[in-house]
Amino acid sequence: MTFPSQILDPSIKSWPNAWRKTNLLACNKLKTKLIISCEHAVNTVPAKYSSFFKDNEAVLSTHRAYDIGAIELYETLVQKLNPDYCLKGEVSRLLIELNRSLHHPQLFSDFTKSLSKEEKEELIANYYRPYRAEIENFITSNIKSNFNILHFSIHSFTNELNGIKRNADLGILYDPKSALEKEFVRIYKNELSMHLPSFRVRFNYPYLGTADGFTSHLRKKFPQQYAGIELELNNTYAAAENFREIQMKLGKALVSVRPKSIILSSQAL
Repeated sequence: MTFPSQILDPSIKSWPNAWRKTNLLACNKLKTKLIISCEHAVNTVPAKYSSFFKDNEAVLSTHRAYDIGAIELYETLVQKLNPDYCLKGEVSRLLIELNRSLHHPQLFSDFTKSLSKEEKEELIANYYRPYRAEIENFITSNIKSNFNILHFSIHSFTNELNGIKRNADLGILYDPKSALEKEFVRIYKNELSMHLPSFRVRFNYPYLGTADGFTSHLRKKFPQQYAGIELELNNTYAAAENFREIQMKLGKALVSVRPKSIILSSQAL
């Protein structure tokens, strides 16, 4: 299911009720900027901090260090969707967690939580704040120019955690209180059922879309003109022979939804 052609004219009375309720408009008078990000893209640790992982280098090859397969999906979506802005993390989350608030107990990992206050502040200043500031500054400047923002944050999850197998191929995380996000993910799931009919797609799984994270922070900071969707891919697909094909189909489904035509309501309905 794609956006109905009537959406090009918000005055058409035959517009579906769901679209009228969420006030989605796609017309030349209003515009949306698209952002794609990948907070856990790499397992990189700068040489300066390599001693933190002495005798534990193997952990950097595991999902603890980065979201396995996320960078490949991110790059495919950037290619297919041509976002207005894209950004990926440049250090491992075992150094500092870009997707957590400063007050979160998991901001620093087992390898860095014992650092001094000065050392932690250095990591925050060198990696955390610059990453977040880039995206926040882009959003701020474009909202001031009367643009609205749609943000896709790309992640992956382990197939099993603490002995419990996770029952999904893709998780779509969003805020159920956001009428626009709720409607968008519904349409995207419908598209996925056509492009990847055997894919198990679940909403707000294996995490809640409102849990502590960058998109949750941005929703609070920009409550009127921002929508954030997190895509969580089961990382077992990173080793699959058809991984590239899956990436392309996930992107094709998003293209079918035409995310850059979505206009967020400037006031909650």
